Amino acid sequence: MKRFFFYLASIWLFLWLQTLNSRWTGPSGISPDLAFLGVLYFGFFRGPLAGEWMGFAMGLFLDAAAMGLLGLHAALYAVAGYAAGVLRRPLDEEQVWTQGLFAFLVSAVYLFFYGIFDHYFSGSEHMFSARFAFQALMNGFLAPFYFWLIDQWFRLWDFEQRRSNVI
Repeated sequence: MKRFFFYLASIWLFLWLQTLNSRWTGPSGISPDLAFLGVLYFGFFRGPLAGEWMGFAMGLFLDAAAMGLLGLHAALYAVAGYAAGVLRRPLDEEQVWTQGLFAFLVSAVYLFFYGIFDHYFSGSEHMFSARFAFQALMNGFLAPFYFWLIDQWFRLWDFEQRRSNVI
């Protein structure tokens, strides 16, 4: 039950951080995608199943809040979380440069597919913008620090069963 509340609290925290981040950047929209980085963390450090389900749940919440194509974020976030979990084995997830490069590349692929699907299914005028490149770069730059913060959040929940030293 504790893990369920951990995942629920994590989704809530990531969505609030993303909301605050979007509020601070204003209409420019140039900011890292903190919810997406959270999904990558769960896939990269907790496995494909955790990444996929966190991505799907967070994507559904983002789709419900946005006035765009329903299910687009859910599908793309779930695929990204699953891919992060599958690709964690051949990569050394403890290396800072690996985390940053991985977050940059997965963000670029995500934004590419987001641009295509958004253009063809919701009729937006521009398929790609410079904002996508900046967001992928910011995600790659911020990922190691953000992954460290999420790891601290994970440790706060203390999932290990500790024996008490009471005699």
